[in-house]
Amino acid sequence: MGKALKVFTLVLLLVLLSIAQTTQAQVAEVVKVQSVSQSSGAAIYAPNAKLKITPAFKHTRLQPGESESFEIKVKNIGDKDVTVKPELVQMPYAPNTVDEDWLKIEPEKTVLKAKEECRIKIEVSVPRDAEKGFYSAMIALTNDTVASPYPTPYPMYVNKLMLSVNVWIPPQVVIKQRYIHDVVEAGKNYEYKIIIENMGDRGVTLNPVLKNERIYYDFYSPVQLTEDMVQIESPKQIPPKSKAEVKIRVNVPADAKGVLRGGVQLNIDDPGLDEWMQRIDINLNVWQKPTEPYVKEVVVENVSKLRFEVSATSQAFRMYRSVNADFDVKIKSPSGYINIKPSKKVEVVGVTLSASYLPPWEGESEGIYRVTKTEKTEVYIIENPENGVWRIEVMPKCNEFSLKVEVE
Repeated sequence: MGKALKVFTLVLLLVLLSIAQTTQAQVAEVVKVQSVSQSSGAAIYAPNAKLKITPAFKHTRLQPGESESFEIKVKNIGDKDVTVKPELVQMPYAPNTVDEDWLKIEPEKTVLKAKEECRIKIEVSVPRDAEKGFYSAMIALTNDTVASPYPTPYPMYVNKLMLSVNVWIPPQVVIKQRYIHDVVEAGKNYEYKIIIENMGDRGVTLNPVLKNERIYYDFYSPVQLTEDMVQIESPKQIPPKSKAEVKIRVNVPADAKGVLRGGVQLNIDDPGLDEWMQRIDINLNVWQKPTEPYVKEVVVENVSKLRFEVSATSQAFRMYRSVNADFDVKIKSPSGYINIKPSKKVEVVGVTLSASYLPPWEGESEGIYRVTKTEKTEVYIIENPENGVWRIEVMPKCNEFSLKVEVE
């Protein structure tokens, strides 16, 4: 049995050695064929001569009907003469490509000696009927390509200029305030106004609809707004040189929690507006009113004064409305609840101009002044309090408050 195993192992080694030799022969044959192709001057192999192109990448932004001229510096860094003949190469996987009639290149052909340099002028002209988008092109200055040991789907040119043209159309419609960020209360209704200005010479149509896009990486796990929560009131057309309002009403469910998120797609027929530029993002943080008050008990014995100070502060962050800093207070003595009014009330309001806090158009929907902070304080003083356990109950109408107790 052991002898048979040795024989089998020996045969297996001979077979593997034969396969390896055959593979090496095939590889050698491929290398030999490629070497012959290279020596014959096939276009897929680059000779030693090389060019330095400055810049090697060019990006321009033009409207339909506009043109732009620029120059590139080309230097022969090799030891042989190089014939420079710029040719447009269509990008194989680009959604939009530059056509030949977009380009004018001068000179069309030149010969560079070793270490010699020249300048090539390129003029890009976008046709008036060109559609909006990004257009790509490659301008090969020679037909030299990168050598490859295996077939490639398209030639990889060495001496090239990469050209990118952003064809854009100025939008005639301005959407003022594309974000609705707010703090809302469960069970209540809210209305938001989006002002749209048509600055063009033709009327535009619009058809706002609720459009949600679930964000899977959002760790807040927001609840998507549904059509039964959102009502949209909008005109169907905006005349030239005029403004219109789109009203978005949100009915917050009574059992809503966390974050409500969604979007309204305006669907305006303005070719200058991309789809993402016509979306109104809605982000609502739901505040739930507590059912039980906060309770603090204080043991009083032979004191001359008992003082309670309750304060609440609310700040409006960027694109969020300010929440009222408010609360209700009840005070209970050892004998029962007492009817007492605050001996002191203090209210602080922080205000900023819309133009300095938000984009300048926000004043049209929010007003000139914007409240960024509200602070409310109430002080309750009980002279010669009854001995025993006193209790203060605070029912907040905001997210945060503070309580200070002083005994004298």
